[in-house]
Amino acid sequence: MEEPQGTVVVVLLLVALLALLAGASLRWAPPGHVLVVSRRGVVRRVVGGGPTWRWPVLDTVRTLPREGEPLTVSVRATTRDGHEVRLLAETAGPTRPLSPGDPADAADRARAAAEADLEDELARAVGARDVADLERLDVCGLEVVELDVVLRPSR
Repeated sequence: MEEPQGTVVVVLLLVALLALLAGASLRWAPPGHVLVVSRRGVVRRVVGGGPTWRWPVLDTVRTLPREGEPLTVSVRATTRDGHEVRLLAETAGPTRPLSPGDPADAADRARAAAEADLEDELARAVGARDVADLERLDVCGLEVVELDVVLRPSR
């Protein structure tokens, strides 16, 4: 006895729909990263390694590195001897681990606060030194990547 073709088509459509749902629901964390699953702006869980289930449309998944990403800070300031400088420095970024119940943007806010603090500290350090002393600048573990001194011709 043969099955009706309509039943086979429905079964195939259901299998395709389930495969599509599974593909949209599973995420994998790359090596050295964690997946942060959040719903309505609140972290639901943090998973590192292996597949992670999420509810499509309800949950958002974000990939964050386990270790801090490099934090780049740029500052325009005037040295003690009156030279305007532009300074680009780099350091390891903050590594505040997220946990369930935290706001989903907590990592971004921590990074922005760290950038602002480092910019202020760097501007104060530049203002307290002469331009010749800037090559030995050591502020909060920042590594000076680029230093530009704005030269103005005298009249």
